[in-house]
Formats: sequence, C-alpha cells, structure tokens
Amino acid sequence: FTWGYGVSNGETYPDRLEALLPGTEEINLGVTAYDLKQEIRYLEREGVRYAPDVVVVGFCLNDIYRPGAEGDTGRGAAPADPATAPASPSLFITVKRRLATHSHLYRFVIDRINGNRALARLLVRLGIKGSLKGFDELDTNLMPALRDYPPPLMAAWASVQGELLQVQELARQRGVRLVVALLPSVQSVDAATLQAALAYSVYEPGAVDLDKPYRLREAFGRDHDIEVVNPVARFRAAAAAGQRLFHPNEMHFNAAGHALFAQAIAERLR
Repeated sequence: FTWGYGVSNGETYPDRLEALLPGTEEINLGVTAYDLKQEIRYLEREGVRYAPDVVVVGFCLNDIYRPGAEGDTGRGAAPADPATAPASPSLFITVKRRLATHSHLYRFVIDRINGNRALARLLVRLGIKGSLKGFDELDTNLMPALRDYPPPLMAAWASVQGELLQVQELARQRGVRLVVALLPSVQSVDAATLQAALAYSVYEPGAVDLDKPYRLREAFGRDHDIEVVNPVARFRAAAAAGQRLFHPNEMHFNAAGHALFAQAIAERLR
C-alpha cells in the first residue's frame, strides 16, 4: 500500500499527504511485502538517518498473520520439512497450476465459482472441488476479523503488540511523533468482496466481525499512548456514495483510495 502498488508516482498516500501539508517534506520508505518487524529494522537502519519529526506506519491487517509460520506466530516463511514434503503433483494438478498462472479466462471462471457460496458447496458435495478452505487458507486480511481467534492468530497478535511497542520506544528515544494509520481492508468496505472471500471457506458470515481488528488496535493505542488513525468509517461512507476506492478484484487502493487515506492522516497531523 505505502509503496504504491497499482498507482503512479504522485498518487500514493504519502505523496498526497505531502501535498495536503504545505511546507512539509515526506519520505516514502514503504517496501512491498514488508511486515512490521521488517519495517522496524528498516526504520532503525535507514529512516532515522533523516531525523524525522513524524513517523507514520501504514498498518495492514495482513501484517498480523501469514500462514507458513516463523515459530508459532505465523509471521514469516518456514522451511519445508523434506520428510513431510508432498509427492510430485499429478498431471491434473500441474495443468491446473499452469492455467491459473497463464489463463485470464481460467482465473476469471474459478474466481466466480469460488465466490459463489451455493455453487462452491455444491461442487464440493459432488466431489468436483476439494474440501472447503480452513483457517490457513482464509484471506489474510480477514483472519483478524474472526470472532474467535485460534491459537496461532492469538500468538501473532501478541507478537504484533510487542513490535508496536518497539517502534513506539524507538520513536520516543528520538523525540519523534508516531502515528499508526490503519489501512482499511477491501472486505471491511465492500460487502460483495466479503461474501466472495468467505464463499469457498468453512466460515459463515456470522463468524467474522469486521470492526474487531480496528477496535483492538484502537484500544491498544489508547492503552499505550500510541496515536492511531482509523478511517474505516470514512471509507465505508465513500463506498456507499458510489466511490470506488480499490482496484477491481484486488486488495490495494486505487488513486481515490490513496487520496482518502491521506486526508484522514493529514487531519490527525494538523
């Protein structure tokens, strides 16, 4: 998000933020796919060299848990165990993977099937599709919205809390103002995207609370004196008014989403 996937220079929310705050200089240190732990190391190594007055952390929900865990926290890639590695894939699986990589039509059809709850369940019952997706296959932006956290997700959230305190301490030692800006997930804004994400999973819509991740982070911020910007309500209102804020069939902001996110941060900084 911060790096600017899918938008041009000048359209990212850091660029928009600089334009909204005359007399300021913004330095975008966003690196695609970094999690909070990597961001802290990068801030220590590179960011502090610029002697910033303010550090804004763009916090994405998929920064919390990523399957293929490092330790028990689900936050990094674990090496494969040769003793438990799967056998070579069948010809059927190989063809499916090739189509998924090279055929836009195939991906379109599969997305439509997987996004239709009734059809996905019918194909599972008929044995045409495999079993419904469980926790580790759930969209990582949706995992923190589960009403009941499984142990790996609880451990990951505890790890993130420790990392937020680390970046807070780093900022405090250098007299820097820290602001954590919560990036709204597309599922928390667009109901159709939420339904599609849950359609081919074991989870019913009632298993998620879309406001829970943002409530938890705001409460943590209040408890530890960390400024938190939560623009989810603003995004929902804009979407309800017909504004498109995300790329089609994608989790990242379009230019309008970046502009709206920047407005929320600018108001807090002022």
